[in-house]
Amino acid sequence: MPRRHYKKTKSSRAQLPSFGGGSNNGDYVGKGSLQIIHNQTIEHVLKDERQRRAAALGQQQQQQQNDRRRRPFSLRTQLLHSLLRERQSYEAYQRTERRRRQGSLPMNDSAITQQPSSQQQDSIRKHPPGFLIRYDRSQDDQDMDDNDDIIVIDDQVKASKNNHHRVPPTLHALSLQVLSHYLIDYVNAMGREALQSALSLLPPESLTELSIFVSSSYGMTDQLAVVLGRQGHIDRLCLRAKPQSEEQDTSDDDDDDDDNVANVSSGHPLSTLTLTDRGLLALIMMTPSCCSHKAKHDNNDDDDDEYANVLEDWEDGIADDIDKDNVITNIWDHPQTNDNTTGTILPSSVGINIKLRRLELLDCQHLSAPVVLQLMGRCAGITHLSLAGSFVRNPQDGLDLLTELPHVLPNLQVLDVTRCPWLTTSLLSNLVGDYHRLWMEGPRTYPTSPKVFSQYGNVTTYL
Repeated sequence: MPRRHYKKTKSSRAQLPSFGGGSNNGDYVGKGSLQIIHNQTIEHVLKDERQRRAAALGQQQQQQQNDRRRRPFSLRTQLLHSLLRERQSYEAYQRTERRRRQGSLPMNDSAITQQPSSQQQDSIRKHPPGFLIRYDRSQDDQDMDDNDDIIVIDDQVKASKNNHHRVPPTLHALSLQVLSHYLIDYVNAMGREALQSALSLLPPESLTELSIFVSSSYGMTDQLAVVLGRQGHIDRLCLRAKPQSEEQDTSDDDDDDDDNVANVSSGHPLSTLTLTDRGLLALIMMTPSCCSHKAKHDNNDDDDDEYANVLEDWEDGIADDIDKDNVITNIWDHPQTNDNTTGTILPSSVGINIKLRRLELLDCQHLSAPVVLQLMGRCAGITHLSLAGSFVRNPQDGLDLLTELPHVLPNLQVLDVTRCPWLTTSLLSNLVGDYHRLWMEGPRTYPTSPKVFSQYGNVTTYL
């Protein structure tokens, strides 16, 4: 069979594709070169894809940076702030419910039970030290109804009325607060008399704030009470007794009888544990400081004799036939003492007896009614008195004190007897009735009866 011969044509040969837009000029390759060309094409495509993805990733990162600059907080910070707001809202709700259940008194952050015991109630519901000193009765009198004898304090109204912005403390207040923490150290280092003389240069407002800070921190002892309270120009004083443990509870009470209790000058040491009768007597059983300087008022012996007689009558307790107002006027209107040795003016101070107007005796368990009544008799101008938490261990002293209170403090306007379990409704009614009777018989320059903060169960009321 004859052999056939086929003519080779261009279609049987592979043509090399051109890259770069040029012509192939009739160049043809075989099948081996096609694989190389295919691989090169794939590499070019992958390179373009990598460049595109890198550009997209760069744009995304740049967009995130721009968004982060525009937003003030990151996502984590915003989450923390949202959690904080939720926590604050929950605490505000808890405080509202706690006040609604327990009454209107300021409360600590401790847990509240449904029926708190007397010990828990003493630490949960109480007026802070300085409450009565800063108390303004005129604001509450606008909401009082004259036809009601007992008015229950609405905590929602009181909270809305007193919802003022907190004023930042001044440098003066911060200095007094720091001084209160180290006042007992100054007493030990300088001595009581030296520190008392140094503090006498402070204005009465500063001494009042200092007594509040000391009472709020660790409490008053006899020494601190004398240092702060034995000042002739102080008009408001806060004395919260320093809390004592059970082991320290029996040290000072055994020696405090009527014959053995005396002031500092008689040699009996003051208590460094808490506030006792000795510290309170040291405030009132004293001779005016001007007597110790042997004053000579213009070398007038008659003037000196008259002044000495006035002071002697005062130290004897002011007899019934002596006009108490005249004695007070003679003491304070008398010329100041002129020290011829130094050429300085010495103050004519008689302690806290005359100018004191507001007094807080808080958590005092080692005071007796006769001593407190003796203090009240020398401080007859007191208009605001607080006995909150006092006489819990000796209820009879508290009952005796309230029974005699209208006779020694006729000008009393506000009385705080919260946290006093010995208080009874009949005693409170008799107290208000006695003041009303004095008002009917007197010049009627003061309110009918004092406002009394008392406590019945979990409700705080005032008369």
